[in-house]
Amino acid sequence: MSARSSLGISKWVFVGAVALAACSSTGGGGGESDDAGGDAGGDVAMPFADSGPDGASPGGGEVGDPCLGVGDCRSGLACVADHCATASSKDPIRIFSGHTARVHAVAFSPDGKKLLTGSWDYTSKLWDVASGAAIATLPQQGPVNSVTFSPDGTKALTGGTTVAKLWDVSSATEIHTFSRGNLASWNVLGVAFSPHADRIVTSYDALSGDTGNNVAILWSTAGDQVRTFAGHSDWVWAVAFSPDGTQLLTASGDHTAKLWNADTGAEIRTFSGHTDALQAAAFSPDGTRLLTGSADFTMKLWDVATGGELHTFVGTSGNEFRGVAFSPDGTKIAAAVGPDLEVWSASTFAKLARFSDPGQGALALAYAPDGKTIATGHYDQVVRLWDVSGLAP
Repeated sequence: MSARSSLGISKWVFVGAVALAACSSTGGGGGESDDAGGDAGGDVAMPFADSGPDGASPGGGEVGDPCLGVGDCRSGLACVADHCATASSKDPIRIFSGHTARVHAVAFSPDGKKLLTGSWDYTSKLWDVASGAAIATLPQQGPVNSVTFSPDGTKALTGGTTVAKLWDVSSATEIHTFSRGNLASWNVLGVAFSPHADRIVTSYDALSGDTGNNVAILWSTAGDQVRTFAGHSDWVWAVAFSPDGTQLLTASGDHTAKLWNADTGAEIRTFSGHTDALQAAAFSPDGTRLLTGSADFTMKLWDVATGGELHTFVGTSGNEFRGVAFSPDGTKIAAAVGPDLEVWSASTFAKLARFSDPGQGALALAYAPDGKTIATGHYDQVVRLWDVSGLAP
């Protein structure tokens, strides 16, 4: 399935041998295409143990015990990949509402107190995490595809139709617009700040059909174009700097990711193995591994030094991976896959939890700096904040 195709989401979620219908008191949410909004469905995290009248689970399975469904694990545990696993909450602890179109990008400030979101309603928004209140709205010329904070949290970077914009966070004022000139030829798909905050990178599609526009560009924060990274044959959906800032990762619709020397522009290696477009990518906190999420319904873990594939992950729902992330301590891996937020151990690859939102596809995610919460952006125009503090790797 192409990354440009619509995202079909089933109303049924299968848990072991049990199938549960996703419903809400207002009628439940159905699937949604990339070009239309969907009805909001109920927020559900599955599988979680059912509780009896006294709060105890009908089943008594402990972590690691085999299970077939929600009733086989003790209260507070989930039945994940046929084994009982830890899970901290089945409902989002906060919902951020205010966008009027799908939310394609989310990012936490370095201190974890603010959230930055990007939407196809032609805006980005700054939020107070503690209260859920909107702080400011940042306008864009078109749909916003990507957002990030500077390492010190004083600036925000938003990327969307034709341009990227740099903002002062405290005043919510625009500092600079990064434009390649021909506004009809390309969209900004990905943005990233260097760890030293002296450079940014933007990645593009080729709306004009010119594959030479499938590039990433390195800029100074003053707006000077420093270097172009060319080599992909399809849209460059995502970009990321290595933790030390010396390398750049690009993920493309040509089914590959590429590693580059950020200072010289030289290509270091290509990561091949996916069979459809790559839509997300991330470095581990120590820079030794990386993740790629694809429209081929898989997420892959790679060794940065050798280019070797370490593991392939498949989501419970059998859907595209649209967002991937390591926890800040590197012990866990999270992904926005189909209607779900799913979390795995980064060492054993065991699935630790699945937070499901039937009918409302998850498009992006971000770990809070303390690793205790994850924010997810959705088709139904909101951002959900999930408690993942109880997940043991």
